[in-house]
Amino acid sequence: MVPRSASAVRLLLAVMVVLGACQGGSKLLINEIAGGAGGAGGTGGSSTSAGGECAATACGDACVDTASDPANCGACGKACAPGETCTAGACALDCGGGTTMCPGAMGPTCADTKVDPANCGACGKACAPGELCGAGACVTSCGGGTTACGQSCIDVAHDPNHCGGCDKACPNAPNAKAYCVDATCGLACVTDFGDCNDLSADGCEKPLTTTDDCGGCGAKCALLNATPACVSGACVVKTCTLGFADCDKDGKSCETNLASDVKNCGACGMKCLANEVCSDMKCQQLGCQKGAVELSASPGGDMKVCDDPTDATCEQDVETLCPSGWQLCSREQFVNRNTGWMYSISGANVVVAEAYCRNGGGAGHYTLGPYGGNVLGDDVPLNCGYGTSRESCVSDYGCNEKSVHALCCAPTPSCGNGAVDSVEEGCDDKNLVETDACLNNCTLRQPPGC
Repeated sequence: MVPRSASAVRLLLAVMVVLGACQGGSKLLINEIAGGAGGAGGTGGSSTSAGGECAATACGDACVDTASDPANCGACGKACAPGETCTAGACALDCGGGTTMCPGAMGPTCADTKVDPANCGACGKACAPGELCGAGACVTSCGGGTTACGQSCIDVAHDPNHCGGCDKACPNAPNAKAYCVDATCGLACVTDFGDCNDLSADGCEKPLTTTDDCGGCGAKCALLNATPACVSGACVVKTCTLGFADCDKDGKSCETNLASDVKNCGACGMKCLANEVCSDMKCQQLGCQKGAVELSASPGGDMKVCDDPTDATCEQDVETLCPSGWQLCSREQFVNRNTGWMYSISGANVVVAEAYCRNGGGAGHYTLGPYGGNVLGDDVPLNCGYGTSRESCVSDYGCNEKSVHALCCAPTPSCGNGAVDSVEEGCDDKNLVETDACLNNCTLRQPPGC
């Protein structure tokens, strides 16, 4: 099985330290793995803009920089050979892990000057016939627990080219690097690849740069109101669902509803005035409907008291008096917005808000006036006061309490997005349908004691 994480490689390095300094190719390779293996942590040449969208080249559903990505060097799918790096869109020899690029008759090579008899201690410094290269010096015999393999002094316990003995090379596999620890071979995944099927024979077969395997095997991207992309092993926003935006610019979700958010109406940062609401991505100043009059508005302009002056509207229908797109307030909305509101309430001046189901059957509105509080700035305890006969509520009250006033609220921007991300929501039933329970907005609750 192929180790898949950088933690596995770090453990191997710790073993190496305990066993002592390694000579030969083994130490160099392990250092290379520590700098780039594990599949989840490397950058791999991916590139993204500040907003999370691809700022380089889209290769499939991955965002890559073809100028530096060895798997897509110069163009999508054009991979560099093992031991090469991608620079300015072209593959070139990469002498990493402590090796040195030295000239040779067949072109430049990466030489380990600690054990290479042709470049012992420095490029071009060759050992004499009969001499060995060990620890960067020409010697007549190997020491320090190393073994003479040709003209090199090798630590056969840790060299993948001589693992357990001279010329016993560890097998290679796609997208993986061989290592040798305690004379035992293993493979470590290179950056952005993983061994997702646990088969050593095919190496690290899965790229960890797709939205199905982003930074880890089976790590599927799923972002709120967004089409995702996988960048540097992390899921980020590629595009937002129509009507939503990533206004906090964290690249993790499109959390803002541009159709109803008064702070981001139609576009991020587009704020409505205090007496306006955001409806259909536009700031609008709305008043009470159906001939109702506005008796008072909250200091923030996001709550209104609407009244039918003819007292012809049944209590269960008072929501129809609210401005277009508004609903009867939930208690969470009310107590979050009512600071400093001095409108007087009493048993003779009753204001009703959202309807709640009662445990004993039927439903009643959250009622302000008879059950505590002198002004709407007071946080009246939750109650299911004046009864209601809304169609979705099982009751037999009939048309009643025509003298009450409606407490209307501008919509909570995040209401209905499927996540409880506002103190005003209480809970979220993932839709904006107002008639799917005994309530008047998107919340779905049955408070105890009602």
